[in-house]
Amino acid sequence: MSRLIEIQKEDPRPFVLVGGGVGCGPMLFLARILAKKGVSFVAVLGFRDVPFLSAEFEETGCRVLMASEQSHSGLFQGTVIGCMKKNQISAPAYFACGPRGMLSAVDEYVSRDCGDEQVQVSLEERMGCGY
Repeated sequence: MSRLIEIQKEDPRPFVLVGGGVGCGPMLFLARILAKKGVSFVAVLGFRDVPFLSAEFEETGCRVLMASEQSHSGLFQGTVIGCMKKNQISAPAYFACGPRGMLSAVDEYVSRDCGDEQVQVSLEERMGCGY
C-alpha cells in the first residue's frame, strides 16, 4: 500500500478501479481499503443490464461512473472502455476485475495511457461446481 501512496505523490491523478459484473465485488473491497488509506480513485463499473453496488462505492467517497449494455437512465450505454474514453479517464495506475474480454480491453486502454506496468488485474472465473 505504501508504494501506491508514493505513486500518487508523484502523479496526483486518482487511480482507476474497473469492475465488470461480478468483478465489481473485489473492486469494492479494494475501494474500501484505498479510501481508508486516503488514496484517491475513480470507480468505473460495467454491467450487462441492471447495475449493482453503486451505493456501496459512493460510500467510499469516490467518483463512480457506470456503463451498461442496456439503456438505463443516468448510465453510459456501452462498455467501460467507452465510458472511460467519454470521460477522458487517465490515471497513474489501474486495477481491474471482470470478464477476460473486458480485462483485455482495459489492458489495451492502459497501454496507451501509462504503460503495461501500471495495470493490475484480478482474474475471476465461474466454476461449475463452486459458483
